Amino acid sequence: MKFLEDHKPQMNHERTILMDETAVYFEDARPYTVDEIGARHVVVRSTGFASMRITVMLAVTASGTKLPPCIIWKRKTRGSIERLGGCNVAYQPRAWVDQDLLLNWLDWYYPAVLQSTGQYIVWDSMRAHIGQRVKQRCGEKAIKMAAVPGGLTPYVQAEDVGI
Repeated sequence: MKFLEDHKPQMNHERTILMDETAVYFEDARPYTVDEIGARHVVVRSTGFASMRITVMLAVTASGTKLPPCIIWKRKTRGSIERLGGCNVAYQPRAWVDQDLLLNWLDWYYPAVLQSTGQYIVWDSMRAHIGQRVKQRCGEKAIKMAAVPGGLTPYVQAEDVGI
């Protein structure tokens, strides 16, 4: 947090982005059932999609502007990020965020045309976020990185606290 406090005067609030990803499951399997007390068997109805999910990358600028979400679907063939309605859509074999997907995301949200001073990205210390290729791309685009240390995200990362 000291890093952010020290760099706050140089930050361009429109070009400083806080990003995190979360899994969204197609079915919310509840751990509770309703039946008569003492019933020997309880039927739990399910559509069979309890383990199917997508990943959604959510981002907001330091000025409070919410960026369009990036929805990651499971698909064997990758591609570049596409605009679909009010969202961005990407594909990954496991619907996870990896370095290749992050590089595309950085190119999408920090295009070369809009490079300016005071660009920052704040995210957790997931391996893909702090990988060598991602660090290199951030360096090429003059984006300073701030990674929230593991174990602290539920307390200090706004998307974990506020969503």
